[in-house]
Amino acid sequence: VKTVNRKISRLILFSQSWEFPPAYVNIHKIIKEIMLYSEEVTDRELICLSTRLANVEPIVKGNPDMLRQIILSLILLALQSLSGSDRLDIETVHIPESSIIEIHFRAGGREFLEKVSGTNTSAGMGLAIIHQIMNLHHGSARIEQGEKENVDFILSFPLTEKKDTLPS
Repeated sequence: VKTVNRKISRLILFSQSWEFPPAYVNIHKIIKEIMLYSEEVTDRELICLSTRLANVEPIVKGNPDMLRQIILSLILLALQSLSGSDRLDIETVHIPESSIIEIHFRAGGREFLEKVSGTNTSAGMGLAIIHQIMNLHHGSARIEQGEKENVDFILSFPLTEKKDTLPS
């Protein structure tokens, strides 16, 4: 899985134009699509995947393929760092005052922190691509230490007013 993810990341980095025609993308739709795939390839007896989605329709302007790639990359980084009986929680949080949607990837353990902070060199290329894609989408990424040993990797995107989404 790690090799496939790295190849896809490099393909997106080097083959796509960094200028893209804007599409209006529902972030929840992408998360649900990727979670279906992730649940199929995850050993459910060892790892629990959960999602909690904000009660809004989070539409962002951007490239759906790039957005899928960063969400998938973060899920894969988290899954690679988890050991038996661990969990990955994905939550979206709407911040109405700033018209932002945040995606929180929450997992426990030092290894997840090392992977998302870039101190684990095997994650470096993926993180560089994530930051580049976030910049293109006028978003940001940050890390927060959560309760107990949990770490949150948070993606923030500005929401758009456009309601009719293009196919993603």
